[in-house]
Amino acid sequence: MVLVYSDGVSDNLFDADFIPCVERRLQEDGRVRSYGEAAHCIAKIAYKLGKDPRHNSPFATHAKEHGK
Repeated sequence: MVLVYSDGVSDNLFDADFIPCVERRLQEDGRVRSYGEAAHCIAKIAYKLGKDPRHNSPFATHAKEHGK
């Protein structure tokens, strides 16, 4: 599977954060039942975490690594 998303998603979600959104929508044969539902789930989590000032996001992690 290939996921395409904006930097706003990758700034707020680690790779592992995508997995539940996709796994919950897998059929028995391994195909995704609804790409739209998976995308909505990912966007909703990214938005929620982006608003949380305590979330240690990928962006915050990399900024700290570079002294910010």
